[in-house]
Amino acid sequence: MSAYESQQSPVVRSHSCAEACKLKGNDRLKLGDSDGALECYLQGIEIASEAAVRSQLHSNCAHVFLNLPGRESEALKHCNCAIENDAGNLKAYWRGATSALRLQKYTLAAEYCTRGLGIDPGNQELRRLLATSRKHASEPLEDRLCRAKTLAEQIVAAGNLREALACYEGALREAEAGKRNDDRGSSADGMSLNTLRRSLFEGSAKCHYLLQAWL
Repeated sequence: MSAYESQQSPVVRSHSCAEACKLKGNDRLKLGDSDGALECYLQGIEIASEAAVRSQLHSNCAHVFLNLPGRESEALKHCNCAIENDAGNLKAYWRGATSALRLQKYTLAAEYCTRGLGIDPGNQELRRLLATSRKHASEPLEDRLCRAKTLAEQIVAAGNLREALACYEGALREAEAGKRNDDRGSSADGMSLNTLRRSLFEGSAKCHYLLQAWL
């Protein structure tokens, strides 16, 4: 530590170190080193003394996870932490809405958009995401389940079995809740509700089996 740094208060040193971690993480990300960027951002979160800086670091972690296949749930968690530390962090709302949309949590995505628009009413990206969220939320159940099945299969292909299992089980809960509706409906791909339920159950069972086999 330099003589100048030793004269700084612990809070000032913490802020400087956290900012350095953020900048180093940004540089790693520009080089395509996602793991290195995450390591820097997480280190910065541990030492950051200011809530606004922690918020930025959490939001940056969310950005990294959004660009990694099947890691949307982790992105969502960091978005929530970013907002808890700074309710005015607009990027956290956009990234939260984007994560929720990819996870087909349309009501949650709309909530992020609405809260973000409360800060910046003219934000066109949030308005677009809000419109998309509302559109998907009004889709027929069969189409939503078909999209969930496709998403889960993509997450399995990316190697994130726990994330895929959560996606399958969420879709199954939605399918069970829709049992009271007419089962004669079909998705845009021509799959009936019963067929979709069976396919989702099989996908869930496969994830359970593979996770148990790897323990």
